[in-house]
Amino acid sequence: MNQEPQLPEIIKFLKENPTFRPILRLALDHERKNEGNPEYKGWEWHDVRAYPPAKLVAEGIIKISYKSRRYTKYLLINREALRKALDELDREEVEKIFRK
Repeated sequence: MNQEPQLPEIIKFLKENPTFRPILRLALDHERKNEGNPEYKGWEWHDVRAYPPAKLVAEGIIKISYKSRRYTKYLLINREALRKALDELDREEVEKIFRK
């Protein structure tokens, strides 16, 4: 993806790669907790229990926001679309449970 991922692309990615849902939920929570912190450069793989997050970078869901010899920090590219996608997929799962 060369541009910011949009809601349909993120939903498709998460449906095809459901193991990334909890990882991205942790990333979303990490970024929300640090909103407004001018020194915040992003999260590391161990903050979200994902090693390595290369597939997420390659898919355009996250970006490397800071890199040094010791640290690599990441940020979500479209945080709001990801939040909506996760909420929508959670709703779909709940609806499936209650339809049974």
